[in-house]
Amino acid sequence: MGDLEIVYTSPLGRQVEKKYTTTDTKIELLMRVATSVDLKPLHRCAKLEILELSDNQLESIDLTPLGDCSTLKQLRIGRNRLKSIDLWPLWNSKELEEIDLVDNRLEEVNLTPVIQRSRVRLDEDVRTSVDNVLRYLLSGNDTARISLCINAREPIELSPRIEWNPYDKLIFKNGWKPTYQRLIEILKGLEKRCWFRAQKGLLEGFRIHELAGYDGDPMLLLKGSEDETDYHRVRNVIYDNAIQLIENQINAEGSTLFLDVGRMVGTRAMKLVLKIVALREKEIQEVVVPIESGKVNLMPLWYTHFGNEILRVLRFGATTNIYDLQLIESSLQQLGSNLRMESIDLENLSSHSNISDGLKEYVDSIAEINQ
Repeated sequence: MGDLEIVYTSPLGRQVEKKYTTTDTKIELLMRVATSVDLKPLHRCAKLEILELSDNQLESIDLTPLGDCSTLKQLRIGRNRLKSIDLWPLWNSKELEEIDLVDNRLEEVNLTPVIQRSRVRLDEDVRTSVDNVLRYLLSGNDTARISLCINAREPIELSPRIEWNPYDKLIFKNGWKPTYQRLIEILKGLEKRCWFRAQKGLLEGFRIHELAGYDGDPMLLLKGSEDETDYHRVRNVIYDNAIQLIENQINAEGSTLFLDVGRMVGTRAMKLVLKIVALREKEIQEVVVPIESGKVNLMPLWYTHFGNEILRVLRFGATTNIYDLQLIESSLQQLGSNLRMESIDLENLSSHSNISDGLKEYVDSIAEINQ
């Protein structure tokens, strides 16, 4: 007999599984006809790698105890009767490679806490959602980890359709405090190069599209919001934080990209409009496009607002030739600006010092797609 007691209920009543120990790497409660199971004892399992709960009749399950199972690699809960499941307790299960949820009664699963590291198997009709803060951080590799299945087992060649959870929906469902804590967990683990993409997803998730060009630490957007409860009050705090942070950014002659001055009119952010417009005119006047051996590097132009707009519309990428450059020159002249060009060794080209590496990387990806 082991030193671990796992209690579950079945049509036969209360059952106790006693054959496992806290040092086992695999715990299997397969085909027990279990309608519920208490996982609390598993928080003591420091070496657990596989938890098998498939082929039961579970209608709900609390995964909270698994948050202490740092070695967990596989979680199998397929072929049950689950109507919903909260995967957030698995946030700290950094080794988790696979989650099997096939053949349940799930309508939607929020994959935010696991999508960047775990393979997830789901029925084809289950809606997959992710919190908006990750919208610009996910890659094709992340979504490729979601395997949709038909007839409970057979995978199908179908890409999942991700729904992006806005924060009014999340706060209405979970309350602000849990939502805030989850946001903090996501943001504090990000590298600096991910900050711009995170702030863009965060602000757009709060329907603050006009200010989603903030180029700094997204944690600062949440400052002072932790004690709020109502979505609109939280949004107001974040909005005011964004205004102040962007004003500092503009005063330091930072980026003006992705700031929508049209939407700012009539809002508290309207005080930023004249400063943004003035800086945009200054940056386009001062930008220098380097040329080497007939090859034109357009990236300095991409990092300016007007240049970014023109290059996207004209479908240019990161580079062009001297002949096609005339079309860009013509467009800039219509804005009252002339393009400055210099012969420069591209290897020694200095980058825009007032734009973060994360924003540059984001713009670079747009230029690459636009090519």
